[in-house]
Amino acid sequence: MDDEDWLEILRHIQAELREIGLQSLAELSGYAEETHEARRSFGARKLTILMLDALDRHLAIHSSDTVDRALNIIRENSDSERLDGAILINDRDDIDVEGREHEEMLRGDPRIPSAMKDLRNLIGQLLEADSSGGADGEDFE
Repeated sequence: MDDEDWLEILRHIQAELREIGLQSLAELSGYAEETHEARRSFGARKLTILMLDALDRHLAIHSSDTVDRALNIIRENSDSERLDGAILINDRDDIDVEGREHEEMLRGDPRIPSAMKDLRNLIGQLLEADSSGGADGEDFE
């Protein structure tokens, strides 16, 4: 794949993330880094991988596996054996950008582990098909 292919994939991923209400993950400005010299932005290849990795982390938080492990730890360390949910305190950016509540009940979605497996497979396939040799395409503003 060349830079144009990566740019097309990046645009598609951004559109899909916005469609499902994950605008904060689709914002490119969230992936730039401050350095001593300037603000570093990345090329489409690197941004695509960073965005997919961010989606993977988001899914991990909402996975039934993660929620079940967390609830088991809480149960083991408290007297509440009937605990069946947790409250997620959302980041201010998520509240403002995505219109989320400050607190939301988190129960976990049993479909997510399979989706995470598919997402990780997609990342691997994209990197395997990459013809840029892994160049990150970093630029300084």
